[in-house]
Amino acid sequence: RAFVALLAGFLWFHWVALIEIQSGSAVLQRLASWRLPLWAEVPLFVWGAALLVTAAHDGLERLKDGGAGLPPAAALLAVLPVVYAAVFVVFRNTSSVRYYVVISHLIVLAVAARWSWPSTRPGRNDAAALLVGAALAHALSWGAVLGPGSRAPLMFRVGWHKEKSHDFVDKSGLFESVARAGACEVEYNENQLDVLLHFDRLVYPRRCVPGRRVRASYCWSCPPPVISAEFTEAR
Repeated sequence: RAFVALLAGFLWFHWVALIEIQSGSAVLQRLASWRLPLWAEVPLFVWGAALLVTAAHDGLERLKDGGAGLPPAAALLAVLPVVYAAVFVVFRNTSSVRYYVVISHLIVLAVAARWSWPSTRPGRNDAAALLVGAALAHALSWGAVLGPGSRAPLMFRVGWHKEKSHDFVDKSGLFESVARAGACEVEYNENQLDVLLHFDRLVYPRRCVPGRRVRASYCWSCPPPVISAEFTEAR
């Protein structure tokens, strides 16, 4: 009963976010600032939900029959997503993309492993649907990689959690302007940018103008790459 209660808690809190992430939609928004059109997003949601349902059904069946007829490794792969999901909610109650990396990989491994054994291999139609979804996800991922380098950052939701993509916008313009200005001191303002500026200065030593500081921040009203830099002189 405790196991079922933990699994129900996971599904109640995380199922929406897990489908959004498993489909790749939330990942493309977070990393590439790319909100997919409905014609692409809806099939991916269906594909992500199919992976989730398949892995959950197989895992519960293997827990019931003890993995009968399967090698121990195959049975273990089948139950891992379900067991991990049951304890996941104990340690994490937010829906940020990075927290789903492990369970997303476990789901993919479990679904892939079931194709290796005749007793659990999906039918032709099911296999074709899963392969079409995987092909679409890969094609869109390459579209994000090969597409425009700078997109306006997004504010969006992953399950219950508000997410944003500004951490991954192109920062090469910021580094170049700071190097040209000779600013080697950073005025603490935006932690994600401050750390990167310190790292850039250490990796690429440059001429410094004594007392010149940079204050970097995200400017949501600016065109990409939406990062502004202000330079000041120490008094």
